Amino acid sequence: AICCTPLTCTLCVGVRGVQQIAEAMGGLPAFTRTITGTSVNTTAHYPHAVCQDEVEDLYHLLKEVKEELPGGIGGVSSGAILSDYQRVRVEHVCGRLGLVSYGYLWRRDQDELLSEMISSGVEAVLVKVAGAGLVPNKHCGKTLEQMLPTLRALHSKFDLHICGEGGEFESFTLDCPLYEKRINIVEQSLVEEAGDVGYLLLHKLQLVQKQTGNRTSIEERIQAADIPTPSHYVADISTAAVVHDGSTDLSAQLSASLAVSQQDHQTFETKTVLPQRGVVVSSSGWWSTYGWQGDDVHVLLSQLHDDLSQHNISLASSSCEVRAFVRSLASYAEFNAAYKRHFGYNPPVRACVQTALEQQCQIEILGYNGSDVEQQRHTMHVQSVSHWAPANIGPYSQAVMVGELVHMAGMLGLVPGSMELIAGGAGQQTALAMRSITRVLSALTNSHASDAHHLITQMVVYSVSAEHTRMAVAALPELSCCLLHVQVERLPKDAAVELHVQAHTSQHRTKVESTSGVTRGGGLQFQHQVLQLAGGTITHLLTLDDNGSRTIKLSSRSIIELIGFTLRKLLKVDSEKAQLDNSVDSNCQEDDTCQGDDTCQDRGTYHSNVTTLTTVTIYYCRGRVGTDAVQDALDVIRASLAQGRLYCEEISDPAEQASVISTEEGQVVSLSAVPVLAMGPTQETLLAAIVNTYSKV
Repeated sequence: AICCTPLTCTLCVGVRGVQQIAEAMGGLPAFTRTITGTSVNTTAHYPHAVCQDEVEDLYHLLKEVKEELPGGIGGVSSGAILSDYQRVRVEHVCGRLGLVSYGYLWRRDQDELLSEMISSGVEAVLVKVAGAGLVPNKHCGKTLEQMLPTLRALHSKFDLHICGEGGEFESFTLDCPLYEKRINIVEQSLVEEAGDVGYLLLHKLQLVQKQTGNRTSIEERIQAADIPTPSHYVADISTAAVVHDGSTDLSAQLSASLAVSQQDHQTFETKTVLPQRGVVVSSSGWWSTYGWQGDDVHVLLSQLHDDLSQHNISLASSSCEVRAFVRSLASYAEFNAAYKRHFGYNPPVRACVQTALEQQCQIEILGYNGSDVEQQRHTMHVQSVSHWAPANIGPYSQAVMVGELVHMAGMLGLVPGSMELIAGGAGQQTALAMRSITRVLSALTNSHASDAHHLITQMVVYSVSAEHTRMAVAALPELSCCLLHVQVERLPKDAAVELHVQAHTSQHRTKVESTSGVTRGGGLQFQHQVLQLAGGTITHLLTLDDNGSRTIKLSSRSIIELIGFTLRKLLKVDSEKAQLDNSVDSNCQEDDTCQGDDTCQDRGTYHSNVTTLTTVTIYYCRGRVGTDAVQDALDVIRASLAQGRLYCEEISDPAEQASVISTEEGQVVSLSAVPVLAMGPTQETLLAAIVNTYSKV
């Protein structure tokens, strides 16, 4: 079907030839519609239908096409290269009609693209010029092949878009592999306007039958033209070099300060009983959830929506990053259907993996609800299938940027043009996922793609086997970030590897400082990585390895001391200063036996007048580290933090003594834990903690 879109008809002088193009392609049905609307919504976004907007003309035209053609249509192809304005509107219309948006020119290198079009047999002539250096009576009527040297020269001199993406010129296709008949221009006239603007009026066109042999279908003609397939654009993917972490010996202060107990599980009593499910909110606008587990994601998110609404926080519009851990991906489609009911236009990024949970799902969300959220929260939500990077295959965005901080969705090694996993295994999947990450980062931050990986501050590499982990390690480029390898049970699309990263646009950052050594108790390898960023943003990665021993188990005391050590270093403990001013708004109406299931109100919202939010995500090897020990440790740390206290390694019994924590501005802390199968390149990591701080934007 040939359609005149409102985004081109008002400008395109070649629209008179649409019927001939349909005939040249083998007599395809042509649908046209007179545009009655105008550009009512001129913003970058088009979240909903707007009365009298020209986009609604496109919607009604495509609706007619879908209804009139036998069997309907499956998708719409558009030619946007850099125009988010056009892409967003086409994607919006496709979403309303249940169609796939195809944008195979999206973010292609324009010189490469135009050369590829010419070599593939596309013969098109300029029918309008309106760019610096283009002259109507000289360039109108010239073919793209004839114009290529001129366009390259004008690009170098005036930064002119070689493919005319900025409206510098328009073209009309006389012949291409899709045509079974060639179009000849029999009669034309040139109209010149002020400012070196001119266009051709195509008064008479002629169709001439081509010699196509037995190639009667469009598919056969395309195959004969040897037009590149989606796999062509990932042919360069190969295994990268192994990363060297550059770890140094642990300082005497560090090795002496951390004592890891290897005793059996021990329960500590706390004076303050806090909800095991809640939200932590800082005065700077950053908020984070913890402990949201259950068997129904819709119920969980509905409860979270209600809790946040009581404090004037929108779940849909302020969420930045969601980490979804599920017990089974077999019901992934049902999970997505329930999940997307709670997130509308420009949703948060998301990483989703299957791991060893006791309940069906666990949702961890980071959000920003500052007073300037509309100006500060920017999303990249490309839904069109292209050769650039994978389109969204679920209800999430590729990236969300708040200030200089970038959160990215979990990235699989998908061939963008086909949305299928690249052949070759975990190494190829890792390399392709990494390339897609750098392309998204480059587009969002206006940085060069070759430099974008330097913006990454932390990466979690999820894989489904030890062998896949080793292949991922070999395929990753050299990175200066906090890097953690985590083995889980299953990934979306049955991928071997998924990369989940955060990045920061500031070039003012220190390198990762890494210290390692043997703990005082012996037998356990301790590593602490720290990355300092501009503006006080800090990322910590703490890992504890067993050095190949399979007999060591961690107790709750060990976990308390481990996390306590990191938090004390991060929060700069000073027992002489005042306690944190945290308040707890608990909605719990249950008794002390409440287990926090889906129907329970055992949850709370923690508010603080301090400006920095600290999130702690603990990954632990289930079977080696008991879930009860982890939960008891979290309960003790949460209770102590709520009292402005943090248990640390100097004490003999964390239930009896504590150190007061405070900083110049203060922090509020959110803690969560996730069970996994294994961690580390050698599968020897028992426990890991990723600690991030978020302050004023």
